[in-house]
Amino acid sequence: KGLRPLAMLAVQEIFRTIPEMRFEAQGPLVVMSAPKPFLALLPSAKALRFYGDFDRSGDSRAVRAEAAMKTASKAPPPFPSALVLTDARLVDAAFAALVKCAHTRAHN
Repeated sequence: KGLRPLAMLAVQEIFRTIPEMRFEAQGPLVVMSAPKPFLALLPSAKALRFYGDFDRSGDSRAVRAEAAMKTASKAPPPFPSALVLTDARLVDAAFAALVKCAHTRAHN
């Protein structure tokens, strides 16, 4: 409930960046595809974790997925990198660029 506005803001930004994006629930994850899966959201009580194949060299917010997944779930991470969002200020141009990067890498 507390992170719902942040989740809505992030999903709106993803739709602005990748208008053809579709999403579906797969267990605890919300998987985003356009047409191939390129992002997965794992919400928790304290943070939103977006998993994707981000080029981590370009933004320090992208971390190894294993580290982020261990704190939230016992399942293996669906993608190699993660973005952990806890604040609306993190949904910015850099976030949109990382989303676009994940989409591009999933489709190449």
